[in-house]
Amino acid sequence: MKRAQIFSLDAFIALTLTILLIGTISATSESLRNAISSVVSWYERANIPDNMLDVLLKTPGEPSNWNEDLVLLKSIGLREEDSPFISYEKALMFFNLVENQNPLVLDFLKNLSSGKPFCFEFYLGVWNFTADFTWNPNAGGVLSEFEVYSGECTIRGNRELTFTDPTIIQCAPFDVRGSASISSDAPLCILGSVDTHGSLTITVGHYPPPAGGPYPYLAINGDWVITGAVTVNVGGNAYIGGALIVRGEGARTINIAKDLVIFGDNTTNPYLIDISGSATINIGISGYLPGNLYLKVGNTWYASNKTGEWYEWSGEGWRKVSEPPVIRTTGSSTLNINGYPLSETWSPPTPPPCFTAGLPIEVSSVNLDYTYPQALNRSEAWGRVAYFKNNFTVNLVEIPENASWVEYASRVVSVDMRKYNTTIEVTSNYTRLISGVLKYTPPAYARFEIRVPNETGYALFIIVDGEDTKLLGVVKTRVSPYVQVYLWTNATENVSLQKTYVGNETSVRIRWVDVFSEFSSETGKPIEIWIYETNFSHPIYIIDEYNIGLLLDRKYELGLVKLWVWDER
Repeated sequence: MKRAQIFSLDAFIALTLTILLIGTISATSESLRNAISSVVSWYERANIPDNMLDVLLKTPGEPSNWNEDLVLLKSIGLREEDSPFISYEKALMFFNLVENQNPLVLDFLKNLSSGKPFCFEFYLGVWNFTADFTWNPNAGGVLSEFEVYSGECTIRGNRELTFTDPTIIQCAPFDVRGSASISSDAPLCILGSVDTHGSLTITVGHYPPPAGGPYPYLAINGDWVITGAVTVNVGGNAYIGGALIVRGEGARTINIAKDLVIFGDNTTNPYLIDISGSATINIGISGYLPGNLYLKVGNTWYASNKTGEWYEWSGEGWRKVSEPPVIRTTGSSTLNINGYPLSETWSPPTPPPCFTAGLPIEVSSVNLDYTYPQALNRSEAWGRVAYFKNNFTVNLVEIPENASWVEYASRVVSVDMRKYNTTIEVTSNYTRLISGVLKYTPPAYARFEIRVPNETGYALFIIVDGEDTKLLGVVKTRVSPYVQVYLWTNATENVSLQKTYVGNETSVRIRWVDVFSEFSSETGKPIEIWIYETNFSHPIYIIDEYNIGLLLDRKYELGLVKLWVWDER
């Protein structure tokens, strides 16, 4: 074999191997390139939800106060400017802008998702309120001839309350303790039970009254429970809607110049007169002004016009009977009756007008609970933005079909729920109006005004005052031209009326400290005000005359954010 032929064969074999090696390297390079492209593509699409959440949840936006002025809006971020927490106000504005199809916001979101379909969901904890109440636009509420007591329903220490005009105290109960004095020159009507303790003096009118009057009355539409040293002087009649209950030791003297009428309707006590210890009750003034004792037991009336003598009304006349079984007196108690003859044409006494006025709005119960966002389902999302087929919607109406991939990301966030404005427009039900942590007790002079349209209607607000729940009812009835407000508390799961306010024809002013009670905690107290229900056809306005917002700190709640991103199909 020639030397040239051997060289040619070697060259051919080497060339063949080189070609095979180049082909193998080329194929491997193409596979690597495809794999790298696939990894890069996966990484890019996997980063879309995380990048979107980073921009929305970790930045305050540009400018940082974009929610106050959209003219300068460059980018949207939901974080507070000076804290790592989400701003409730920004989130609220964000979803409102999407719902209103604001083009600046929609273009921003579309660019953020690289034009790919996505669904963004925001979950907040849910307050669930349930209030049972009745509304009667024909009820008079506070009588026009009566003033309304707007002070505390729980009286403590050395206090003196003086009333010169007919006054209604709409407290249930009216709890008086310590050394207190209550005096009125005119009728005094308490619409709930009265619980008196300590050293107390109650004077209604003059005792004895001057000849020919006036004879102002004392009316208590519930139980009258007396404990401690009490002196009562009433220059006219006394009306009790429940029972007269006297307990404990000490000097107790009750002087009633005219009749004592006990209706017995609003009590669970088995005795309508239930006295223990040492007590003296004088009805009528011997030799000067007579007074009888009348008791209603079921539908039967009993009367006494002389100590120890009792009569039953048959409907046609009086017949003498033994003492009714609803009276119990023990110890050294005495019941002195200096009465007048019973008339055979007698008619049962009617309750005083303040008993029958009726409240336009009455609350019987309220319940509330809180559901954390992790326990909510998709239909309970607080806010949602979905982008499919070049369309935005605030509700999830469909999921892309035949999508080759979907990426998901979620975050648990802390949301700053502080919400406050000096003027708040109330137009819809079940809306949070004020929220935050109250740092200090509002001063006694701090007030806010509620303005209502000049029409018949009501609004019921629910108030979270630390661990207590309160309700505020604002009404405008067909009977009274004035705005009336009723404040209830829900202590120990029992709803009780605490205060009543009467304003002018369109507005009423209320003390902040009545709504958010005094407290001493150094960490502050969480507070909320919600509109539960309104049937006014026009907006209500809450106007803060003091700016309680200066006392409000941030209030945080957990939030949950979910984000899905699909491909373009």
